[in-house]
Amino acid sequence: MHMVDGYEFYKIALGVVTHVLGIIEGLPIWIGETKCNTMFMVVDTNNYDVLLGLHFLIKINIVVDVERGLI
Repeated sequence: MHMVDGYEFYKIALGVVTHVLGIIEGLPIWIGETKCNTMFMVVDTNNYDVLLGLHFLIKINIVVDVERGLI
């Protein structure tokens, strides 16, 4: 994260840099049978509906197999 003129900027998928428009805290979501409350950052991107960050994937114990391209 980088701060510029009071705005937070993040590098997201494919190296695109975007800024945070807002934050939603404590949002309940389900991944299969797993439910957790998490914080979402609303960012300015036209390419994705949802980006799941590494911290979130770790929180719900997701295993990423980079070699085979599997989650």
